Amino acid sequence: MNKTASLNTYSHFSPKMEWIEQFFEFKDEFKTNHTLGKNMYDFFIPFLRHAGLIDANGFSRTASVLDSLGLSNEAVWGIMLVNLAHTRQVQWVVTTIPFNTVMTKEELALRMIEDGAKETWTSDVFTSITRLGALPFGDMGFGKTTKIKREAWFERTPWSTPIPEIILYSLYKFAEACGDYHGRDLINELNYYDERLKDGSYIITVRNPNADWKTWIKTIGIIESIAGDDYTISFRDSRHIFSLREEQDGYSVLIPPDDVKDVDFMRQVLAEAEVRARQKFTPKKFRTPEWEDRTSEMRKAADMVSEDASASMRERASQRDMGGFPESDD
Repeated sequence: MNKTASLNTYSHFSPKMEWIEQFFEFKDEFKTNHTLGKNMYDFFIPFLRHAGLIDANGFSRTASVLDSLGLSNEAVWGIMLVNLAHTRQVQWVVTTIPFNTVMTKEELALRMIEDGAKETWTSDVFTSITRLGALPFGDMGFGKTTKIKREAWFERTPWSTPIPEIILYSLYKFAEACGDYHGRDLINELNYYDERLKDGSYIITVRNPNADWKTWIKTIGIIESIAGDDYTISFRDSRHIFSLREEQDGYSVLIPPDDVKDVDFMRQVLAEAEVRARQKFTPKKFRTPEWEDRTSEMRKAADMVSEDASASMRERASQRDMGGFPESDD
């Protein structure tokens, strides 16, 4: 999932059942036979692509298989949901809202804003996930919205009768997205980041990193140890405070409440580390166009960090030569 992508993936035009029925009825002729309005159609096409139902050639091979099974088959919706789970909005729902948890529309709006959504988007995003939940996805672990008068809340419950083949398919898609990480390596080598707010501070947890954090963070800026687990990193003519706790399978970066404004900076630092790890450990044969697309935005952000850091470090080095800064102890 690209965390720089918008949460407002489908505006308030998430699909309705009749749209999907029309798509499977007309297939490659859907473009000229549908009854959707312009905005409905414009947002429905990305949904079809995200669900794996269309590709560069039109009606996809996946869609043909699902069509043969029929929309009454729960497996059809399971395949689509697995594919959609790799998009920003759907993955945000399934990673933000725990099972057996009820969240009001207002509570979800606050979480959306915390995760980068504009306040003006929150109503559209809630409408979108409500419509997705009204499809069979709602009973398959995605969740549903309940409305009573002006009150609305969203609840996720586990899929009560999961289909083994869908679980296997989801693992396949996960492995596919990880490039050359397979089998035991998928558990032992994979990096992932779990970000959450806690008591006003921000925690970024990195599991199973491919490089020692001190090695790659020094390529971003000048790091200094304050005391214990507390550090600062000098970047863009300012010092950024963070605490780092090393754990058995990774480490956690804690950004204090007064410096939460630096969260985006630390995300870029982690993005740079991930890009470097991917480039180092992913063989060329696995660097498909899809792989390149998934890392392009990350690469742009990382390049910007590196360029700014290089300029900052050159300036600091110049000032240090003139006696303006003390040498780092680290």
